[in-house]
Amino acid sequence: MTHANLEPIAARSIARRNLERMAGVAAVAAGFAARFPFAAGKRTATILGVAAGLNLVLAIAAFAGNAAPSPTAQPPATMHYWAGTFTLSPRIVSKIDRKEPLTFVDSYPYITIAGASAQLQAGCEEAANEIGDKSGVRVNCSLIGVPNPDAPTQIEQITSGLNANQYDCLGVDPNPPGAFNNLIDRAMGEGVPVFTVNADSQTSKRISVFSDDDYPDAHDMTFANQSGRVAGRYAVKWAKETHHTFNGKQVEIISGDVTQPWAQGRARGFEETIKAAYPQVHFIDNWNNMFMVGFDPATVLSDLQSFMTSHPDVFFYFSTDWGGQQIAQIIARHHLQGKVFGLGFNLNALLVQQLKQNLLIGTVDQRYDLQGKNWALACANVLFEHQMPSTQWTYVTPDIWNSSNIDEALKIYSKIPNNGVTD
Repeated sequence: MTHANLEPIAARSIARRNLERMAGVAAVAAGFAARFPFAAGKRTATILGVAAGLNLVLAIAAFAGNAAPSPTAQPPATMHYWAGTFTLSPRIVSKIDRKEPLTFVDSYPYITIAGASAQLQAGCEEAANEIGDKSGVRVNCSLIGVPNPDAPTQIEQITSGLNANQYDCLGVDPNPPGAFNNLIDRAMGEGVPVFTVNADSQTSKRISVFSDDDYPDAHDMTFANQSGRVAGRYAVKWAKETHHTFNGKQVEIISGDVTQPWAQGRARGFEETIKAAYPQVHFIDNWNNMFMVGFDPATVLSDLQSFMTSHPDVFFYFSTDWGGQQIAQIIARHHLQGKVFGLGFNLNALLVQQLKQNLLIGTVDQRYDLQGKNWALACANVLFEHQMPSTQWTYVTPDIWNSSNIDEALKIYSKIPNNGVTD
């Protein structure tokens, strides 16, 4: 019976005895060398060599039955999605196998807009907690970006981190969209999952977009949750309930950046919805030629004040982004409440106070927090489950807050640390 046929304990016992015998052989050799120093050189080496060789062979034979199997290479994590196939980087696969912390990075081109940045980061961190609880792997969220749209600088910043293998998952708000295609496609080719967040580059190979639905070319404009249409339907409902009309009235749309697809999508949806209900309404500027005010609060206030002074007959203002704050400020400053009305977009602490004072009829909340949370959860599915989203368009349904339901919004945001709304 060979050692391989014995039980492990017996095999180990035999191995120990054989090792003890080989130790005895080595001792004899050492004694021989001491007694015959001139003649023993080659003989001693031979005896020691035989002893060592037998020692190794017996040890391997004895323990072979209990040795762990040789590690085998993990198969590549390749997934199919709308643009073809995606293979996860071996570097990321290895980190997951070793349960090392992962880094999710989101690049945002308006990083100084406090409310948006805080909510995107808070959403990602909420997802990170859920991912950690489920997988046992810590996820670190990081928001990077530029103060105002600056594609070369934003691309350079993202590229630097990509070169240094700093991303295990990447979110990008591409502004303008096409300029980021090569970068997005490179990251995907290197095995880093890429999602677009808050804005999209539909011609890139990104996995999917997580935002509110602002894109008239992504879906038919009658899509139920298209943000501009949501805003328009709310304004029509408000007019009917408060016995106002848009017919024969002037309306203006303002935007921080009129060149952006999301701004044009929101404005177009709003304008077409109002015109469908009130054909005699007059828009001072149409959806593709809005009044641009930028994002610096002082500049927005100054430019909007000048516009309102030169257009005293405007009845209603709609902001495609953060300008609702300044609409409310001017209404309050010039005692225009009940004469001029406004509908904002997004939510922060200032807008909460303005809504409570009825300075705006409402604000459309695109829920940055859910955008930040949902893209991170989708990436976790790719990393841990090797599961791609079922669609390349994942839109968040916006909420509309006003003086009557703002407390509901505060309850939602109070559960999210550093949310920019309640703190």
